[in-house]
Amino acid sequence: MKRKIAKTVTKRKKVVNSFTQTRFPIGMVVHYAGDLSVTANKEALEAQGWLLCNGEVRSSTAFPELFDVIKYANGGSGTSFNMPDFRDRFMRGTLGTSQAGTDPDASLRIAAATGGAIGNNTGSLQQTATGKPKTDWVLAEAGQHHHKCAHLDSGMKKAFGGSNADLISEI
Repeated sequence: MKRKIAKTVTKRKKVVNSFTQTRFPIGMVVHYAGDLSVTANKEALEAQGWLLCNGEVRSSTAFPELFDVIKYANGGSGTSFNMPDFRDRFMRGTLGTSQAGTDPDASLRIAAATGGAIGNNTGSLQQTATGKPKTDWVLAEAGQHHHKCAHLDSGMKKAFGGSNADLISEI
C-alpha cells in the first residue's frame, strides 16, 4: 500500500511541476479538480508550494512572498495572516476602490475574517449575493395575495419586485 501511495504522490508531483514551471504569479488562485480528501493529492500540491484557500492562518515569516501579495485582506495581524476561504463560495472579481460606483452592493460587503477587507476591496465577503435567506419565507400570512417576479434588469441589479398584480398575468 505504501508503494502505491508513493507512486501516486510522484505522479501528482509531476502534474503540479508541469504547472509551476509556467511561473504562475504568487497569490494566483486556480481551481483544482482533484479530490482533496485524498491525502496524497494535498501532499503533492503543498510540496510544490500550493496552499489551499481554506481560511487557514499562515505565518508571514514562513510565507513572506505570499504575505507581500495578500497582506491582511482575509484577516490576521502581526506575523499571522489568513488564507482566503473559498470553501462553499463563488469567487468574485473586483475593480478595486479606483472604480467606485460600479458595484451597487459594495457597501454591503463585510470582512471574511477579523481584520479582513470590507467594501469594494479584494478579500471582502458579500453574504447576500448567493446565500439562502436567514429566515424562512412565510406565505399567505396576510391573506391570499400575489407577487409578480421580474427578470434581472440590464444592470443585473434587480432580481425581483413585489406587486399585488396576479402572478399568472406576468408569465
